[in-house]
Amino acid sequence: MRRFAPRRWVLVIGVLVALLHAGPASADPREEAIALADEGSKRLENKDYAGAIEKFDAAFALVAVPVFALQSASALEMSGRLVDALSRYRAVYEMSPDPAWSRVQHEAQASARERYQRLAARMPRLIVAVRGGRADRVELDGKETSGDALASGMLVDPGEHRVAARAGSRTTEQVVALAEGQTRQIELVLPSSPARSAAPSDSAPRPAVSSDAALATRDSSKTATGRTLGWVAFGVGAAGIVVGSVSGLIALGKKSDLDERCPNRNCLEPDWEANNSYDRMRTLSTIGFVVGGVGIAAGGVLLWTNPSSSSSDAARLELRAAPGRMTFAGAF
Repeated sequence: MRRFAPRRWVLVIGVLVALLHAGPASADPREEAIALADEGSKRLENKDYAGAIEKFDAAFALVAVPVFALQSASALEMSGRLVDALSRYRAVYEMSPDPAWSRVQHEAQASARERYQRLAARMPRLIVAVRGGRADRVELDGKETSGDALASGMLVDPGEHRVAARAGSRTTEQVVALAEGQTRQIELVLPSSPARSAAPSDSAPRPAVSSDAALATRDSSKTATGRTLGWVAFGVGAAGIVVGSVSGLIALGKKSDLDERCPNRNCLEPDWEANNSYDRMRTLSTIGFVVGGVGIAAGGVLLWTNPSSSSSDAARLELRAAPGRMTFAGAF
């Protein structure tokens, strides 16, 4: 972790005091804000991070200038609260400049931007996929969190985190540890629902059916069911190919844009959502093609093994492959 020099900020406070006292005296809260920041600097030297953050935030509440906010962000980072520090650094450099600001305030904004970029590269990221159904509630360290945000990747502080998912009475959780700069992807699998009780049997007598007739009926029903499943599988496979193709085209478009904005896939926070969207489209394209291939293959097998009773010719299925494409042809 980067080391800070708290004494440097004691000097900055001194400069700020001189600059503020250079103007006419008035009944404004500047002197109280400076005293609070000076107390915060002393607490920071003694590694009382919580106390220092409290003082710096109180000073900023009285006089909203970049120096006080930058000191608070520095204390947050030193205490290990990297997510809060990253947000605070960004808030500092995005402040609208005031013409009355001194050079010290503008330098504080520039320093905040540099520290934001360095800290962004050190942030751990946690990706959580929930399987076994849609969760009613997802928690990160005991606080309700957006499941979609966790699925696309959420910035977290270094250390251990507990992730939990709930769907009705079903629940699952996992503890995961992350180091600085590390990205971890985990799966939470919800337990299966309790098996439904078996339906009561029908006590009414059924007409007797000869064994040959029953066998013929079962075979006919099995063949019809197999062919129906075959066409359904073909439909699912075709839909998968369409989804894979469309998602792939969208992903290619996003990739060309990200290659310019995010060299080596190293994106700043404003581009994270675009990067996550590219990853989702790429994953969706892969899943689409896999589902398409499996669906078409399964459909072909089912139709091959369950020929229509009215067809005079044997079922035929042919796979044709060429660079960049795969097609099926046949007669059933």
